[in-house]
Order: sequence, then C-alpha cells, then structure tokens
Amino acid sequence: MDSSSSDDGFDCDTGKIQIDSWEDWQGEDKEEQSCRSLFEARAFPTPEQAFEFDEEKYGFDLRKYVRRHGLSEYQAIKCVNYIRDGLSRGAEVSTLLSALESAGNNPEKCPFKDDKWLTPVLEDDGLLFYDFEDIAAEGSCRGEEPAAGANVSVRELIEENQKLRDAFAELKWSILPEELHEEGKENGDPPTVERPPVPRRAPISPENLRVDRSYFEGYGYFDIHREMLSDKHRTETYREALELNPSTVAGKRVLDVGCGTGILSMFAARGGASAVVGVDGSARIAGFAQRIVEANGLGPRAGGCVHIVPGKVEDLPALPAGVEQVDVIVSEWMGYALLFESMLDSVLAARDRWLRPGGAMLPDRAVLLAAPGGPGSTGLGFWEDVYGFSMTAIAEEEHQSALRTGIVRVVSPSDLLGEAAALKDWDLLSAAPSDLDFTSEFRLPLDSEAAGAQSRLCASVVLWFETPFSERACPEHPVVLSTSPHRPATHWAQTVLPLREPIDCQKATAVVGRLSFASRPGSCRSLDISLECWAELDGGERFCSQAAVYSMGVQQDGE
Repeated sequence: MDSSSSDDGFDCDTGKIQIDSWEDWQGEDKEEQSCRSLFEARAFPTPEQAFEFDEEKYGFDLRKYVRRHGLSEYQAIKCVNYIRDGLSRGAEVSTLLSALESAGNNPEKCPFKDDKWLTPVLEDDGLLFYDFEDIAAEGSCRGEEPAAGANVSVRELIEENQKLRDAFAELKWSILPEELHEEGKENGDPPTVERPPVPRRAPISPENLRVDRSYFEGYGYFDIHREMLSDKHRTETYREALELNPSTVAGKRVLDVGCGTGILSMFAARGGASAVVGVDGSARIAGFAQRIVEANGLGPRAGGCVHIVPGKVEDLPALPAGVEQVDVIVSEWMGYALLFESMLDSVLAARDRWLRPGGAMLPDRAVLLAAPGGPGSTGLGFWEDVYGFSMTAIAEEEHQSALRTGIVRVVSPSDLLGEAAALKDWDLLSAAPSDLDFTSEFRLPLDSEAAGAQSRLCASVVLWFETPFSERACPEHPVVLSTSPHRPATHWAQTVLPLREPIDCQKATAVVGRLSFASRPGSCRSLDISLECWAELDGGERFCSQAAVYSMGVQQDGE
C-alpha cells in the first residue's frame, strides 16, 4: 500500500477503512508500524504526526480526547485498542467516534471500560507507548475541566475517587471476621478482601508528576541501561538467582518490577518460568523491551512467556495473560545509599497486590551498612597537589557542596578506618512502606591497625548495601549482591557522607551517632539523610559533636 497518499484505505462515501485484509495492516515493515494512524494503515515517523493527521482528516485527536475526558494512561491504551479492533471488524469510523462522544464522562457508557482492551490489537503499536499520562497531567495541572460546566479539575476527581475507594476498602476490611484477616485461606487462596495498602509517599501533585516524568524519562535513554548491564556483579547475581533456583522459578509466574530492557524477565524465562510480566514506567524503554523479548523468541508472538507492560506498577488495573497472582517478584530496585529514588515503594506495592501467599521476593532482604572513612574516601585530596599546584580553594567549595548532597564514588578499602556496622536490615517479604523512613543509632569503632588509620583523621561515614537472595528464596543457589568496598565495584559505588570536622583517630576510639533516612515532603523520589555524630573517648566522653543533612534528589526538566 502506498503510504504517500493521504486517501489510503478510506472510502469517503461509506466512512469505512478499505483494507484487503487485516493482515495487510499488520504485515508491513516493523519500523512503519510504530506510528500508525488510528483510522488507517498510513504510518508516520512520530505519534504526534499520526495524531495531527487523524485530526486533520477525521476530526479526532486522541490527545485532546484524553485531556478533555481526563483519561488515565491505561484508559488511553484501551481506547486505542478499542478503535483498532472495531476497524478490523469493519466498523465505520463515524460509528466508533459517535460511541466515544456519546459516552461523555459516564464510565458506565464507556465502550472500552473492559480490561480486555489492554491487549494490543496491532503488533508493535507505537501509540500504546505514547506518554498519555503526561497529557492527562498537563490538562490537570492547567486546571482544564473534563466537561463543560464542571467546577473541579480532573486530578481532584481522581484523588477524591481514590480516597473513596481506599475508605470503602478499609471499611470492608474492618467488618470482616478475624479469621478472614489471615494472609491466605486454608486452601491457599487469598482472602476475598485485602487490606488496602497505606501510602507512605506524598500524594500525586503537579510537582510529583514532574518528578516522576523526569525519573522515568531518564530511564528511557540507553546509557543508563548500558551501565547497569555492564555491571557484572549486579547482572550475574540476578542471573544466578533466576536460572539456578528451579524450585523457585521453574513453572512459576514471575513479575519483574522496573524491567528496563527486559534482561531479568528473560533470565526468568530461561530459568523455566511459565509466565513473566515485565513492567516499566518508561514507555520508551518498555517498547524496546517488547521488541527485545520478541527478537529473542521469548515474546507472545514467538510463543514465549514474557509480556511487557508500560506504566507504573501501582497503576496497573490488571496483569496480562490472565495472570491474577504471581509466585515470584523480582526487581533491581536499589538506588544510591540503597533507598534513593524510592523504587522500593513500588516493589512493596506490587508485593501487597500481586504476590501470592508463600511467594518469593528476589532479593528477599536488604541491609544498609556504614563504616568510618579516612580523608581519601571523599576524593577531595585530589585538589591538594595538581601537577605541583595547590587547588584547595576548589576542595573547600566541593566540601561545602558535599555537606549538602553527599558524594557517590568508589571508595578504596584502604580508606576505611574500621569494620562496618549494619544500620538497618529489612525482610522484604514483610517490610512496610513506613519502614523505609527510619532512624538508626550506630557505633563505629576506629581500628588503629586499619590501612586507612595512617591518615590519623576520620573524614566521613561511608554507606553501602547488600541484598541477599537467601536460602529461603533461593534454596538451591543462594547469592548476595554486595556493594562493599571490599567487593568488585558496582555502578552504585558507595555513598560518602563527609563530616563537617574531621575526627582525630589518635584521640577517639569510635564514631558514635545516629542516621535518619526520610523521603522529602512534596518530592516523591528525593531522599534526605540526617547524620548526627560525635567522637567517643576510652572513658565514654564525647567531643567533636556535629550534624549535617544530605539531600539527594531527581533532577527535573530544565534543571
């Protein structure tokens, strides 16, 4: 079919799409399939051009429809599939558009309310990966109204609806008999009503929408995925967990939260999983993951078991392929200092909603550790002698900046002044979102025999983490992903919290204090780390007390 003609496939007299066969629409070059018109087989380089073409020729711009009616991202996806399915069955364009408009904002009349419309009709349909969430949010943030005469914004209606749902779910839970409060019934089935999860993070707001958009857009680029895949310790630990533990994975249903390129989903498939669902909030990278799994014979078209779904896992109305619960949740959710970017919140939400009783989390534990660091741990000594010149003015400026943000860098074991102490140990099968904000007291002995003790000064507290895949989750082959300075370097490196004043190791026997981790109010993916510490003498006396707050945030557009 000649894609240069603006009249391809449309009969103005009948209002129908003229296609020799539905296969003709599906069978053309894959590159062209990525941005097809909603109403005919013409392809475009970008979704925006397809939408503009549809508006000019058919008087319908899906973006405007989504904004006007306050559709969610998943409703927009269902709308695309509803239209494509109708046309494939010979329906008239005017009939389909009339059904959309006559429904208005009445959910009962919505022709695509059934979750079956989440299943793609057209293979490699690029419109399904368009960022409709931004379109809806844009209308909400501008205060656009869902219909003429409405006096509240779409976002307010969504938030009010969610509050009512949560309150009703809590009410249903409160009146249940105690015996139905158990995690599972005697036959292994989940209870009919599940206790609603209590959100820890800030509710959706224009600010949080912008933060989320920047966060997921960042994962739409390939450099970060190259970095993660090139991290051998990280990637091979997950591969071993998924491929060398058949009692956990083989024949099981697996949910991969934050699937990225789909690597963990494919490991699970290679480990014998019966069904794998990979979810990613970046529509762009989810689109590539879909192509990758198909290219490797693991996607549905090739008879494989891996299904890729774009969107935030918290927002999924249902899982594809008839999966109602999963046996395993796998996710590489860790950030700098373990909790930066708040992805663990999403994993716990997925656990509470989708994981069957007795299911496995991979990893199933997370441990945050700390150790005292010498001056070399900060890297600021670089400026003391640069080809024979002192540039300490820069070091002083960097030190002040690092007191506000911390430093992410690889620390040499020779720059540690003592053994590590565990600050917090989470069991990911039972941890609650509220457990992610915490305060932990610590005592870090200073070892005069440690390699870094020759510096005579303690200049930082160094943080790292370990995520064990324990025998509980991986009975045949337990493994541990460690970001310790004593192990091969990973892309997480270590997080260094520089002290305001260095502590004299010749006087002190330990660095003592408390660390607090908290999400920043109003910024859903930012992390504030508060450090209060002092030096301790042999007799328990204190000196050199100090405090600092280190803020780690997701960079937003325009910053």
